[in-house]
Amino acid sequence: MESLEKLKLKEVSALLKETPGVLRNWLRDYKGLIPIEKADNGFNLFGPEAIAKLRTIQQMHRQQGYSTRQIEHYLRTGEEVAAAVQSVEMVPDAPQALEEIKEQLRQLTERQDDLARQQLEIQRETLRRLNERNEMLTLLLEQRREEREKAQRPWWKFWGRE
Repeated sequence: MESLEKLKLKEVSALLKETPGVLRNWLRDYKGLIPIEKADNGFNLFGPEAIAKLRTIQQMHRQQGYSTRQIEHYLRTGEEVAAAVQSVEMVPDAPQALEEIKEQLRQLTERQDDLARQQLEIQRETLRRLNERNEMLTLLLEQRREEREKAQRPWWKFWGRE
């Protein structure tokens, strides 16, 4: 195959209507599964087979919703489609595990609510004490002010004379 038939990354990007970054990610994710060649200047060159694989990846990923792992399996096994979901085989106790997680979440939420209530009570008590202290200090200041005023009166005002 001559290099005239091969396209650079930017050209393939325009052809597939994908960004060069997406194609680079695919090259990294499916390393060795997409047949590319390196030009003398280090550029990636894509022949018809590489472009066909990229189109397959694009279709499986964008249109059919396959995961990276499923696409990799497809490319590695000579185009054998991996099962989309194997939850029953992979996690046979999934419903029970889910219920246990829900119960743990409920307990944690309940504990968090209890702690929040306790914190609120502590804050209320602290505020009550501060208000009492503020009232006491206000009374004390008022008494001191009155004492100071009394001490500053002329001596004759003590006996009710003007």
